[in-house]
Amino acid sequence: DPLNDPLNDPLNDPLNDPLNLEDMEPASVYGPRIYGNGSILAPHVDQLPRVLSAVLNVAQEGLYDDQPWPIELYHRDAHQRIERGALPYARVTMSPGDLLLYESASIIHGRPEPLNGTKGTKYANIFIHWSPTQVRGEG
Repeated sequence: DPLNDPLNDPLNDPLNDPLNLEDMEPASVYGPRIYGNGSILAPHVDQLPRVLSAVLNVAQEGLYDDQPWPIELYHRDAHQRIERGALPYARVTMSPGDLLLYESASIIHGRPEPLNGTKGTKYANIFIHWSPTQVRGEG
């Protein structure tokens, strides 16, 4: 029965296996990274060892109230569709103090729209990354 076949069960699919912080160790922390007016962050996935990431928004100055600078998160299979205008499956607007946690090595993420604000606009984030304590299949 294909519906009861464990190989077809998405919960048994290692690509859909949720990450657990207990299986992670800190990889890096940097920032604050300060973006200015007109900045963009091209959609990308992070490279190993950065598998799980958090973005902490620490400050915003000079943004227009009606023009936030959201981070866009795309489906894992959207690499080729982004150039053709694929829509993000999540667009997250952050305020100072907000923290966003996501699988940065598998989920395409970025800020493809330019930061739009007054002269002297600043948008500051701190980035925290984790890596797996062991590679799958090694233990």
